[in-house]
Amino acid sequence: MRSALTALGISSLELQANKADPGPVEPGVRLGAMRRIKGLEFKAVAMVIDGRPDDRRRLERYVAATRARQWLLVVECGRNPQRVMVPLGIGGLFAKGVRSWL
Repeated sequence: MRSALTALGISSLELQANKADPGPVEPGVRLGAMRRIKGLEFKAVAMVIDGRPDDRRRLERYVAATRARQWLLVVECGRNPQRVMVPLGIGGLFAKGVRSWL
């Protein structure tokens, strides 16, 4: 992912465990595991998920999805890949039918 962003001229920063996000001091796309972004907030969040839900994954997906303030992109990989781009506003995630991925 990082090399694809670099090839497009888009800066990126990998979020590291136990290190604070530098915020606007270092602009660019943030890359990190779903569990790493807990407690942070972003204008937009893109999630790549597999189609195998279990309780732990559902919790991680929910936490990651709720980090988005304005936009959420969910890409599901597997036998029947799907994607959905959701503008978040009144009603948030559940009003837009994203619940099946969470």
